[in-house]
Amino acid sequence: MQGLSMRARYFLGALAFAALSAGCEIQECDNEETGADGVCLKSLKRFEGETVRQTADYTSDLDVVIDSPNGDVRVIEGDYADELSVSFEPFVMRAFDTPRDVVQEDLDEIRTSIAQSNRGYVISVDPPNGVSGADITLALPRGFAATLDIDQNNGSTDVRYVGDAPAVIVDSENGSCDVNAGWAERISVYCDNGDLTASIDASVPQTGSGFATGNGSVELWLPPDGVFSVQAQALAGGVVTVEDAPSSCVLATASEGSKTLSCNGATELDPVYVVVADGTSLADVRLRF
Repeated sequence: MQGLSMRARYFLGALAFAALSAGCEIQECDNEETGADGVCLKSLKRFEGETVRQTADYTSDLDVVIDSPNGDVRVIEGDYADELSVSFEPFVMRAFDTPRDVVQEDLDEIRTSIAQSNRGYVISVDPPNGVSGADITLALPRGFAATLDIDQNNGSTDVRYVGDAPAVIVDSENGSCDVNAGWAERISVYCDNGDLTASIDASVPQTGSGFATGNGSVELWLPPDGVFSVQAQALAGGVVTVEDAPSSCVLATASEGSKTLSCNGATELDPVYVVVADGTSLADVRLRF
């Protein structure tokens, strides 16, 4: 496309971005008979590379940070108390008929690492572009008792184990979230674009921001024997509902989208959890036992 004007090049750049957003890849498709320049839109296919497993010796009280630009994140309980284990599953989204050697070049450029810093262990993926990344499965050491901090840009987040973590922090830009926060004292879970399902194992005083979405519903599972209150709001016209609450829980209703649930004699001196769903009128809050 040597003869394209600057305006045409800007147009094709915008078209390429729109195509990627729509799940397509734009490629040159010149007419062999006339010699005219052209472009084609091709559907994307996910190509996967070989799983990369990395481990690190772990000593207690070291925080763990996950930096995920593109790909799903899953956190589970590991087999050992002194080992941090991570599996990276690299992938690239390219046109369905992209040659394997071209795909492999893209896969080879994806960098994964476990590095120790002043923040503790940082688990990261460094893809060369926005169409590649890696799914991350982190196996936390048994008895983990430090901060878990997840920065998720694009992909689902599934946290099944946090051990005795005093702080659970999740900041997800795009993708659904499913987070078991254990009995952390600092819970700050924000799922900007996607539904959030969360749970706590026991009620403890809170210093975090709570559970929230920017565009999605929130479902929070609560312990029936805990002494706590929940301040729940559906800000964009959704509703707050409570299911299977023990008889010892009292519900105060300011509106259909703003309610406070207090259980087992909780007062203002007991733990208070904040739950906020935003986005559209379909973004509800559901409290469950």
